[in-house]
Amino acid sequence: MQIGMLDHLQKWFVHFMKMHSWLHKYSAICLSVPAYHAFTPKKKSYQEVSQWNGEEMKGMSRYMLAVVTESLRGGNHTQRPIFNRAIDCTRELLEFDMYGRYESHDDPSLCYMEDALHRFDTYKDSFLLGRAGKNAKAKPNALRTELVRKRKFDQETIPETGIGSKKRREMNAWRDYISHMINTSK
Repeated sequence: MQIGMLDHLQKWFVHFMKMHSWLHKYSAICLSVPAYHAFTPKKKSYQEVSQWNGEEMKGMSRYMLAVVTESLRGGNHTQRPIFNRAIDCTRELLEFDMYGRYESHDDPSLCYMEDALHRFDTYKDSFLLGRAGKNAKAKPNALRTELVRKRKFDQETIPETGIGSKKRREMNAWRDYISHMINTSK
């Protein structure tokens, strides 16, 4: 379970970081994790390792949320919501994994696992948008095109009243609105 789930999560995250051109930051933070009990620091980044074993994945799961959170620190106002969803997704899958390591389960622990899995399912779209196929991207792309056309129409029909910072604020407001509409349409 660890190798499959965590390896998928790592691959998703590496792709996500490539999409946002932050892979170098993620790799640097992974390599800077210091040694601690039952963990030896890595000499190679995730992408350079050809095969991970279960113990390595287990060790990685102990620090992965901290690395993901630190890697996604910063970003502009349009990236921030996506980055927060990626952090939440990582946290929920790692929580599911931690519950899965229990030696035995009772009804409450199974409910905790199920809740973590459901929350993971709600946040995973932050990783999957960049990996989605043509059909999955079609609806958000069509919505984006429609909203951009509406913005252009509004700009052409309404006389330009502001310049400089006011214009920038209007454009940022439109960009936020378009991002919000696309994220809520999924």
